[in-house]
Parts: sequence; C-alpha cells; structure tokens
Amino acid sequence: MLEEPSLSRQWVARRLQRALALERWGAPLRRGLARLPGPPGEALAGHALAAEERAARLDELIRKVGSTPYPVGRIASPIARLLAATLARTSAALGWRAATRLAAHTLSEYASLAAFIDGAPGIPDDIGLTLAPLHGQVEDELNRLQAVKRAIS
Repeated sequence: MLEEPSLSRQWVARRLQRALALERWGAPLRRGLARLPGPPGEALAGHALAAEERAARLDELIRKVGSTPYPVGRIASPIARLLAATLARTSAALGWRAATRLAAHTLSEYASLAAFIDGAPGIPDDIGLTLAPLHGQVEDELNRLQAVKRAIS
C-alpha cells in the first residue's frame, strides 16, 4: 500500500500532524508543570520552549510534504497550562508523573514517525534528516527528567 508515493506522502503528513498536535498540547502542559518546585520545574520550563520550537519545525515539514497543518484552537493552550499548573501545585508527585509520561509519549511519537518515514517513497530525504535532531532532543529531555528525578530522590 505505501509503495505508492502519493499514499506515502499522505500517511507521513498524518503522522507529522499527530506529532504537531502533541507538541502544541505538550508545550502549554510543560509550561504549567514548570510550577513544580526546584530543578524539575526549571527543566520543564526549558522543555516547553523546545516544544514550541519543535512545533514550528513540524509545521514547516507538513507544508513541505504538501499538506496544511491543522488549525489550533485558541482556548486549548491556556486551559492546558492552567490544568497542568493546578496539578503541579496540588501534588508534586502527580505533576512529576505527568511530566515524565508526557516526555515518554512524545519520544514514542517521534520514534514511530522516524520508523514510518524511513524508506517511504516520495518523501524527501531531508525530512528524515530534519526530524533526527528533534527526536534526539526529545530523548535528551526524557533522560534529563529521569536524571533530575534520581538526583532529588
């Protein structure tokens, strides 16, 4: 089925859209979870900025494969940030768990995307090359969160 370049481009565009949606939700969630005290909050504040930058790159890649990024609701970001901040203030343990699960889910999405793009016909090679550093950045974020957790435990 995916030997056809036009179908391959459609499926890759959908996977890019999923990653973009995750980053668009993940950035405000991370920003809200940055209310966690100490090193976890500091790490998550940086991760929120990185997620916004990754979202911009994904937006470019979606356009490059010939699709248009899905529109973003204006109310979703403030609500996500508020809920995550409330969670972080209510329970540091739950906030921490949410942050690590978000990082792990983001990493799995990038791993799936990389596997899907690998060898897909009709997909420019530079898309995979552009995604590789984003995937590495997400992996580093998860590793940093795990290191911070070990350091404060």
